[in-house]
Amino acid sequence: MSIAVDICNTLANVNGQLAKEIKNYCFDKYPFPVPEKYFTSPAGMRVFRDAQPIPGTIEMLNNLADSFGGPVYVTTRPPEAEFVTRRWLAKYGYPKGDILFCQYEEKISIYSSLAPYLIVEDDPRVLEKAKEELNILTLVPQWPYNRHIKGNRIVPVNWAGANEERAVAAWR
Repeated sequence: MSIAVDICNTLANVNGQLAKEIKNYCFDKYPFPVPEKYFTSPAGMRVFRDAQPIPGTIEMLNNLADSFGGPVYVTTRPPEAEFVTRRWLAKYGYPKGDILFCQYEEKISIYSSLAPYLIVEDDPRVLEKAKEELNILTLVPQWPYNRHIKGNRIVPVNWAGANEERAVAAWR
């Protein structure tokens, strides 16, 4: 058994880093429009490198991995970011696991093929499809752009805040 975990804005506060880099960055809009090929540029790689872990995610993911097997990271980061991504995960002490790079449109089929015990995902486009097409518990780190997503197996979480107990209870 395993868990499937997104990285950007699920573990890594890429939104916060983008807000430092891009004038008028808006947390309400997803995806926020960035220049074409931004995330394969040196500036985009710095965003991935410099993003801070979302508080509580290191401990939570290590606990989940201990309970359900290691994670498979499923990310829409470009494959060019593999080195930066692996170093970032190791630097902050996230559990080791495979990293699958994909487009957001591919995530549902990847999640389905992995058949994980649970998914951790923030992208509202993926979450809308997940609640319709998958019967897998999905933990949703809360952002202004995804708070409207509701569903039977959708569990909103705030790793370091008041909803952490709900997240823990959901996977026990």
